[in-house]
Amino acid sequence: MAAPSKPTATAAWARLQAAADQMRRDGTTLNALFQADPKRFERLHATFEGREGPVLLDYSKNRVTDAVLADLLELAREMQVEEHRRRMFAGDKINITENRAVLHVALRNRSNTPILVDGGDVMPDVNRVLAQMEDFATRVRTGVWKGGLQRECIGRWLCVIGGSHAAARRPGAAGRRQATRARPSRTWSTSASAARTSAR
Repeated sequence: MAAPSKPTATAAWARLQAAADQMRRDGTTLNALFQADPKRFERLHATFEGREGPVLLDYSKNRVTDAVLADLLELAREMQVEEHRRRMFAGDKINITENRAVLHVALRNRSNTPILVDGGDVMPDVNRVLAQMEDFATRVRTGVWKGGLQRECIGRWLCVIGGSHAAARRPGAAGRRQATRARPSRTWSTSASAARTSAR
């Protein structure tokens, strides 16, 4: 059976909306939830081993209850998230707008397990481009790469392929907090989807 076209059309969404409305009316706070359940963190977190060490996923500090978590999982089932995930890793063309595979996962596939699209492994091309990116970033950081005025680059660059130009605001804001008169903060960002370039 096909998944609903919109999450908001599911029964689980309706229950989640009702729970959110009730919490809003009740003025439910995180402090109250922790006071009612001192072992809340123990129940509502997960850990896994990452490349650089343990990674903690702490969802106890969200206004969720056992019923809300159950409905979130049911929403995922109703929207067939697990099936879409399987198809994504399999290289199926689940991007129906562009009729192409959705392979963000290939960029993070440091195990180099083959990821096939149309019968071909995309990992050699992914690794080649990642190596090019690393080489360019290293040359910028070390001053080997010069700008048009033959000066070292002291700003922050953010190149976004797809996505939103809004992502560029984050490093820009971080840079302004670290800026000094001697080293002003300048962030150059380019986003293919937004078709705009900004310098701050």
